[in-house]
Amino acid sequence: MDNQSLVNVLGLLRRMQNLSNTVSSAEMIKSWGIGTPDEATILKVAAYVMEQSQLAKATILNSKLSEEAKDGIMVTLDGLEQAFTLAKIQTSPKGHVGNITSGIALLAVLLSSQNVEEQRASPPEIDELLAEINELQGALTDEDLDPLVRETAQRHLNVLSTLLRQIPILGLEAALTAYFALLMKIRRSDIDTSPKSRDKLKPIWATIEGWGAKLASIDKVWNVGARLAHVKRAQQLLTYGDDEA
Repeated sequence: MDNQSLVNVLGLLRRMQNLSNTVSSAEMIKSWGIGTPDEATILKVAAYVMEQSQLAKATILNSKLSEEAKDGIMVTLDGLEQAFTLAKIQTSPKGHVGNITSGIALLAVLLSSQNVEEQRASPPEIDELLAEINELQGALTDEDLDPLVRETAQRHLNVLSTLLRQIPILGLEAALTAYFALLMKIRRSDIDTSPKSRDKLKPIWATIEGWGAKLASIDKVWNVGARLAHVKRAQQLLTYGDDEA
């Protein structure tokens, strides 16, 4: 059984347990990043939360647990998924999950029975990468950069940094997806820009490309079992150059 989604959901429920009943799911997401994320960022992160809930549900349904045990956990997972839907995201997640304490207990017992380590701190490489992202965002204020390139990069860097901070509850896959989106969106936004803007972008692009190897290294530390071994290969498909079409 792949327990990573269960570990992630358990971490999310523990955070929710300490929330005030007046805090909405959207406000909870806002608290995860630096600054005030835009609505698109909030909805993207909410989608990742829902995905974790769906993966956890699939894991439970396909497990060898008794039907009674499955039913108890599924109530919690169904409520968690509902709490981050478009229709419910402005309401309190605690109102949808129900008895959070019970849900936490059930998942904790299940993971303990599988000898799964379910409380881990983010690896130190995450802090190093977040520092580089912060530094790069400062470089994006250069007025010689095309405005579309600047805006696109800043928006997707905000998403990436938010997801990196939330690896214990969203897993590394969400951050990797955001990283590949960052590569593709910057590449697209740079089409037909001025030579000056392209020159300014080259060192920025080189820095972002270098993060692929760092993310692969983090994956080796974080994920036990399935490895995301093709990070570098996928990244190389987006090679940046002066002669690109």
